Amino acid sequence: MRISCGQALGEEAAGVVRLAVSLAEQRGHRQVTPLHMVSAMLSASPSCILRAACLSSQSHPLQHKTLDLCLELALNQLAMAVSRGGGDHVEPARSNAFTAALKRAQAHGRRGAVGGDKVELEQLVLSILDDPSVDRVMRTAGFSSSQVRASVVSLQQSSLQTVPELHLPVVPDDVPDCRSFPAGRSSRSSPRTISRSCPTRSNCEFPGTGTSFPEYRARCSSADPA
Repeated sequence: MRISCGQALGEEAAGVVRLAVSLAEQRGHRQVTPLHMVSAMLSASPSCILRAACLSSQSHPLQHKTLDLCLELALNQLAMAVSRGGGDHVEPARSNAFTAALKRAQAHGRRGAVGGDKVELEQLVLSILDDPSVDRVMRTAGFSSSQVRASVVSLQQSSLQTVPELHLPVVPDDVPDCRSFPAGRSSRSSPRTISRSCPTRSNCEFPGTGTSFPEYRARCSSADPA
C-alpha cells in the first residue's frame, strides 16, 4: 500500500490501514479516521506497540478497559454513511485527519527513523498520537499522549539494540605440559583424555610410559584386535 506521495507502507502499517478501512466500513461510517486506526492497532494484536506503550505508561488494567470504552464511545459518535438507492454499499472515504496522519508518518520516515524508505508501524503510531481526536480519547481514559509517545520511542530504541558480539576465548600458547599432571594418575589413562588436555603438543609424554603421546597412541592402535 502506498501513501498519496508514493511512499510505501510497511507490512504491519499497511495491515493496520486496511483494518481501519474495514472497521469504518463495517460500522457504516462515512469516513475513515485516526480513531479507526487506533481501534485497529489495539485490536490487531495484544503485542502491538501501541498497547505495549500504553501498558508501559499506565499499568493498571482498569485504565486499559477505560481506554477501550472511551474509544468505542468516540467511534459511535462518528457520522454514518448515507446509503445509496437500492441499498448499494458506500465505501468510506479518507478523512482529512486520516490523510494528515499518513503524511506525518511519512515525514517521520524521511527523518531517518526505523524503516528506511517505508513507513513502518512505529512511525504510524507516533503520527496517530499527534491527532487531536486521539489525544482527546487518551486524556479521557486517563492517559497522556506525550507519555505514551515517549514509551513508543523507548520501545522502538530497545528493539533496535544490537545483540552483543560473541567473543570466543583465546587459547594461550603456554598450554601446560602433560608431565605436569597430578601424581597417581593411572598409566591406563585414555589417549582421548590426554589429547583434550594437551591439544597442541605433538611431543607430550604419556604419563608413566616414558614415551610421547603419538607413539603411545600408535602402540595402542596396533595392539587393538582386528
